[in-house]
Amino acid sequence: MKRLQMIALSPGSAPDSGSKREALGEGLPWAAVFEHHPEATLVIDPLEDRVLAASRAACELLRYPRGELLALRPSALHPAELPALVVFTQSVLDAGHGWTHELCCRARNGEEVPVEYLARVVASGGKTLLVVTLRDRREVERRRLDAEADAYVRRGIAEWRKVERLFQEIEQENQLILQAAGEGIYGVNAEGVTTFVNPAAERLLGWSASEMVGRNMHELVHHSHPDGSPYRSDACPIYSAFRDGAVHRVDDEVFWRKDGQPLSVRYTSTPIRDRGLVVGAVVIFQEITRRKQAEEELRQALEQVQALKRRLEEENAYLQEEIRTEHNYRQIVGSSAAVHDTIRQIEM
Repeated sequence: MKRLQMIALSPGSAPDSGSKREALGEGLPWAAVFEHHPEATLVIDPLEDRVLAASRAACELLRYPRGELLALRPSALHPAELPALVVFTQSVLDAGHGWTHELCCRARNGEEVPVEYLARVVASGGKTLLVVTLRDRREVERRRLDAEADAYVRRGIAEWRKVERLFQEIEQENQLILQAAGEGIYGVNAEGVTTFVNPAAERLLGWSASEMVGRNMHELVHHSHPDGSPYRSDACPIYSAFRDGAVHRVDDEVFWRKDGQPLSVRYTSTPIRDRGLVVGAVVIFQEITRRKQAEEELRQALEQVQALKRRLEEENAYLQEEIRTEHNYRQIVGSSAAVHDTIRQIEM
C-alpha cells in the first residue's frame, strides 16, 4: 500500500533502463497501433511506479525523448500534486476506469501542462496495469471552440439570413422614421463629415443627400454667422457634441441654403457613442423663420402701441395746458356739489 501511494502519471527516475521498457512496448502485438495513436498514451505499472510504454504523441506532449520518458517514474510528472494523483490512481484501480481534469504534468522544459486524464485498468501477464490517455486541456478547449464554430457555420446560412433580415427590418424602420420626420436630421462623424441626411433636411437646405454626404457639414451649411462673419469650426456647438460628449442646444442660428440664403434654425446636436467612444453626432433642426417673423411683427406692434401711448399722453398734456390757459376755471369759487361737478367735467 505504501508502494501504491507513489503511483502517478508523471515522470521520475526509475530503476530499470529506458531501453528495456522501450523494448517491452515495441514487443507488444499492438505496438504499431499504440505508437501512432493520435492521443498521447502511457502504459503505467501503478504498483511499481513505472512507465512501461509511451506513444509518440505522449513524447511530443511532454517534450521528452522516449528513452528519457521511459526512465522516469510517473509520480515525477506531478511533483506538487502527489496526494491528488494517489487519490485518482486509487479510484481507477477500484472502479476499473476513471477521468480527471484537475492535474498538470510537468514537461521536460519545466512547463506545467494542464491535462485531462482518461485511465482504464488492464490485466497483463499477471499484473495490473493502467492505460492512460493524456489530453492537453488547452487543446481540448480549442477543439470545443472549433466544434462550436463548425456547428455555427453549418447552421450559419440560416442564422445569418435571420440576422440579415432583422437588420434589414431595423434599417427599414429607421429609414421610415427619418423620411417621415418633419425636422431636418443629419449625422456627422468625428471629423465633421456628413454620413446621412433625411428628406426634410434636403428640402430645408436645398441640397440633395448625395451632395451633402461625404462633405464637411460645417463648411457646407454652417460656415458663417447671420452677419456674414466667419464661423470658426472650433466654436461650432455641433462639433462640440462629439468633442466633449455633451448634448448642445441652440435656439437661434442660421444654416446656409444651397442658394446662399440664410435659414433661421434652432437645433440639437447629440453625440453618438460606440463602445463608450464618441464617434460623431446627430443633428435635428427646425426652421424658425415664421416664428422669427411673428416675433418681429409682435415687436413692431408693441412699438406702435408705445408710440400711440406716448402721443396720447403728449396730446393729453397739451390739452390740459390749453384748458388751463384759456379757461382758468380754478378761479371759480364755490363749494357746492354743482360747482365740483362742473370742475370735474372741465378736467375731463
